[in-house]
Amino acid sequence: IALNRKNALFAGSDEGAENWAMLASLIETCKLHGVNPEAHLSDVLSKLVNNWPNSRLAELTPWAWAAQQR
Repeated sequence: IALNRKNALFAGSDEGAENWAMLASLIETCKLHGVNPEAHLSDVLSKLVNNWPNSRLAELTPWAWAAQQR
């Protein structure tokens, strides 16, 4: 995380820093639940692009996604 603080200085703007924090949080949440962050993000983005229904967004959280993959 110490490296993260140094890299976050180069976010460029407040919005960039917020995006950086959101992405870092998503990656760490995936790791906490034993999910490969790259595989999760790739699958979730492809589902969203292919019109995943809004009523089923909860299924795309890292913990729900991990349960579906088992």
